[in-house]
Amino acid sequence: MSLFSLSILLLAATVGSAQMTGDLRLVGGDYDYEGRVEVYYSGEWGTVCSNYFNLADATVICRQLRYSGATTFTRFPSVQMQGSGRIWLDNVDCYGTETALTDCHFNGWGSSSCSHYQDVVVTCSGLSDDRRDGTIRLVDGSSSKEGRVEVYYRGEWGTVCDDNFDDRAGRVVCRQLGYSADHVKVMERAYYGEGSGRIWLDNVHCYGSEASLSDCSSAGWGNENCGHYEDVSVQCGDVRKLS
Repeated sequence: MSLFSLSILLLAATVGSAQMTGDLRLVGGDYDYEGRVEVYYSGEWGTVCSNYFNLADATVICRQLRYSGATTFTRFPSVQMQGSGRIWLDNVDCYGTETALTDCHFNGWGSSSCSHYQDVVVTCSGLSDDRRDGTIRLVDGSSSKEGRVEVYYRGEWGTVCDDNFDDRAGRVVCRQLGYSADHVKVMERAYYGEGSGRIWLDNVHCYGSEASLSDCSSAGWGNENCGHYEDVSVQCGDVRKLS
């Protein structure tokens, strides 16, 4: 590989990395609202030790992940749920009102006397608005009012097939996102690029008056015969969100 090619790959990796210090994720659970707590620091994901961990700490974690609260936590997880690599945080002490885990007191990054059998596992509750089944977003456009249509269902974002998707469906998308339904444009054939993962909706048919895309008729969640080259995209006509 040439030095130029290597430089391009390194640049792409840097641009593609959106993690920031203190970002959180839940790993290893059956659903996206549960799992081993991992925190991002110095280019690495690492775990959180369960020493003195309580429900207030779990609540801050879930709120940072845009859930309303926490239901349970586990101090000594099964072998399958234990992490590897760095243990970034130990002796975490939150009041429960903090907006991020790193706002709480802890020993300092990497200052831990723990082993991975003490990795904390959390289950969150109360999906936020952007994690409810049927929530939609527009992805990979130049602004939030345009892009590939993606819909959230059962813990996953997926795309919508362009089969039978028309301007009436486009108006429902824009209205659901809080934009004007005037001058809507629907683009077929992955105009804003192909998505990945599930294709949740196919053969969507809307009258145009529905409050959300999931109120329209379709083949059913996950029932489709499409490829991602058929992902539908929408441009909403007004960049200003409606009050």
